[in-house]
Amino acid sequence: MNNHSIKLFDYNTWANKTLLNHLMQLPSELCHENIKSVFPSIFDTLMHIYIVDYGWHSLLIRKYASDDYETIRSTIVRLT
Repeated sequence: MNNHSIKLFDYNTWANKTLLNHLMQLPSELCHENIKSVFPSIFDTLMHIYIVDYGWHSLLIRKYASDDYETIRSTIVRLT
């Protein structure tokens, strides 16, 4: 990995920790409440973040090829 990739990884780690630390300060029932946003709830937003991070990690460790769309699709369905 090059230095830029490491900086992006570090930023992603920081952003996720910052988000989770903020969410831990909120009442837990807010997680499933409907919100006016791209995703219908905080929970759905977190699921999206998890699935995308899982996908990138899987590609980086070569769990599957980037053009293996069927495996990627089935993994997303399974995780969702």
